[in-house]
Amino acid sequence: MCGINGIFNLSKESMIDDVLSMNKILKHRGPDNQDFWNSKDNAICLGHTRLSIIDTSLNGNQPMHSQDGKYVLVFNGEIYNFQDIRSSLIKNYGFSFKGNSDTECFLASIQVKGLRKTLEEVTGMFAFALWDISQKNLTLAIDRMGEKPLYYSVQNHKFAFSSELKGINIIKSFTSDINLNSVNEYFKLGYVNAPNTIYNKISKLVPGEILVVTENNSKSFSLNLQKYWNFLDVYDSQDINKKSIGFNDSLEELDNLVTNSIKKQMVADVPFGCFLSSGIDSSIVAAVMQKNSIEPVNTFTIGFNDPDYDEAQNAKQIASLLGTNHCESYLDRNDLVESIPILGNIYDEPFADSSQIPTYLVSKLASKSVKVVLTGDAGDELFGGYNRHFKLSTLNWVLKKIPLIFRSRFKYIISILPFGILDKIIVFFNSILPSKISVSQPKDKVRKLVSLLDSRDIREAYDRIVSYFYDPAHLLLSNELKLNNMFEKINLDKREEHSEWIMGCDTISYLPGNILTKVDRCSMSVSLESRVPFLDPEIVDFAWRIPLRHKINNGQGKFILRQLLDKYLPNGLIEKQKKGFGLPIDSLLKNELKDWSLSLLCKDAIEQTGFLNSDVIANLVDEYFKRSTERSHQIWNLLMFQNWFINQKC
Repeated sequence: MCGINGIFNLSKESMIDDVLSMNKILKHRGPDNQDFWNSKDNAICLGHTRLSIIDTSLNGNQPMHSQDGKYVLVFNGEIYNFQDIRSSLIKNYGFSFKGNSDTECFLASIQVKGLRKTLEEVTGMFAFALWDISQKNLTLAIDRMGEKPLYYSVQNHKFAFSSELKGINIIKSFTSDINLNSVNEYFKLGYVNAPNTIYNKISKLVPGEILVVTENNSKSFSLNLQKYWNFLDVYDSQDINKKSIGFNDSLEELDNLVTNSIKKQMVADVPFGCFLSSGIDSSIVAAVMQKNSIEPVNTFTIGFNDPDYDEAQNAKQIASLLGTNHCESYLDRNDLVESIPILGNIYDEPFADSSQIPTYLVSKLASKSVKVVLTGDAGDELFGGYNRHFKLSTLNWVLKKIPLIFRSRFKYIISILPFGILDKIIVFFNSILPSKISVSQPKDKVRKLVSLLDSRDIREAYDRIVSYFYDPAHLLLSNELKLNNMFEKINLDKREEHSEWIMGCDTISYLPGNILTKVDRCSMSVSLESRVPFLDPEIVDFAWRIPLRHKINNGQGKFILRQLLDKYLPNGLIEKQKKGFGLPIDSLLKNELKDWSLSLLCKDAIEQTGFLNSDVIANLVDEYFKRSTERSHQIWNLLMFQNWFINQKC
C-alpha cells in the first residue's frame, strides 16, 4: 500500500519541488520509502511513498520502469493473483523478473499483454498512474469496487493527481474553492460520491474507471474517461436459471470462493492480522484465516465501557474458540473525544459516519503490531445485511395496499403516540400482516419506518432512509443547487425483488463513498494496509448470481453467510443482535462534546462559511439541545462539516 502523486506539465517547468511536497504530506501512506521520477523535458514528474508489503527489498521501490523502457509506473494497492500472473508470464513469454513484487508483475503484464488485458485478469485493489514514454500520455485507473482512491485536477496548464486531496491542495499554483452542490450532497448522504469532490476543481475516479490524459497542444489537455468494468453490468445480468440453483450448491461454492480469496489476501512479507468484531463477516474472515494458518492469526478488537455499544466480550469468545492471538483495547469517552479533532485531516472532505472514530482507533491498535489487516467489509451490501434490505418489504407492502391519504393521516397519529400505545399497535399489526413482513425491530426503528409512510414509492422511501437531511438545500443560502441521483442508474425492474434494488444502490454509492472510504483513510492514516476479501470479483459476481432467498430468508439477512459461519463456529454463537460499530453520539453531544458542538454551530461560526443558513441551523441546534429531539445524527453531520471547514482553512 502506498501513496502516489504526479504532475503532467504543459509549460515544461520543473515540478520536482511540488511533487516532493506531495510525497511529504502523504508519508503516512508510505513511510518505508519515498522517491520520484522526472522526465528529461520536465513534461511529467511522478512521486511515490511506499508501505512495503510484498518484496520489501529495493526491487519493489517506485516509480518503477518497465524492462522495455516504454513505461514508468506508480502504483498503490495489491495484486492478489500476482503469483499466477507471474508464473504465466515466465512460462508463456519467457519473462525474467528482477524482484518478487506484485508491482513488477503488474507492470510486466502491461508490457507483454497491454493495459486492458491486464486489468481484465488482475484481482486486487489498486490505484495507479502509468506514463507512456513514447506516446507521452498518462493513464490513471482504480480497481473495480473503488477500494483505493485517486484524485485529479487540471489547473494552470498542469494536470495533477494524488491518492488524497491534500496532495493536490499543497501544490502552490493550485487553488481549491468549495463546490456547493457537493456540500448539498454531503448534508444529504454524509459523504461526497465520485466523480465529485468537495472542491470545484478536483475530481475523483469512479470504481472501474480509466482516465487517459494526453496533450492537445501547448495550452490544453485531452481527458478521455473509460470504464473497463461496470457494476451495473453485473447487476443487470439476470440469469434465467437463477431460481433453480440449490442452496447447498450455493453454500459450497461460497465456501470455496471465500477460502480462495482469503488465502490469496494472506500473502505478505510482513506481519498481518484481521479486525474481529462479534459480527458474522469478520468472524468468517478470522475463522478461514486461522484454518489456513500454521501460527495463531492476530485479531484486533476495540471495546467500549458502555455495554450498549460494546462487542469486545463476544469477540474475545470467538477469538478463544478459533485460537487466534487476540488483542483488545477498551476505550472510555475521553479516548473518543480526543480523536475527533484529527478527523478533518484524515478525510480531507467532510465525512459524517460516526463509526469513523472506532475504525480509526482499531486501526491504530493494529498498526502497533502488524502492517496488514483483513476486514469483513462488503458482506452487508452483497448479501443483504442491512435492515433496509429486508425490513423495507414491510413498507413496500403498505405503500402498494394503502392509499397515500390514509397513510399520511396514520403517520401523524403514530408520531404523537407514546411508546406504550405504539407497542400495542405493533403487536396488532403483527397479527394481521403476512408473516414474512412482520414488524419485529425495536420501537425507535418502528418510528423510523412510520416516518416513511407518506413516501410515494419504494424509491422515495429508500432516498429518505439513507439521508441525514432529505432536502438539505434549506441548510444553504443558495437557491440554485443540484443533487445528482446515483440511484436512478439502478434499474428497479431488473431484479426479482425490491430488496436487490436497494442492495444495488448501496453497492454503487454507500459502499465506495462511505464504507471503503472510511476504512482506507483510517487505516492508511496510521500506515496500515486494509484488505477486503468479500470484494474479490468472483464473490461479487456470485452474490448477484444466486437467488435472493439465499441471501434474505424468512426476514433474516445474510442467510447464506450465517450458514457458512456455522461450518467454522458453534451454531448460534452469533445469533445475538449485532450492535454495529457505532458510538453513543447523543450522549456525547449533550455531555462531553456539548461546549465544542455549540462553539462550532454558533451563529458566528456558521456565518464564517459564507454559504450556510445560520438561522435554519440555529433552529436545529436549539431544538436538539433544548427540547432533546432525536436529531443527533443530523447534528453530527453538521459538526463534521464545520470541523472539516475549519481544518481546511488552516
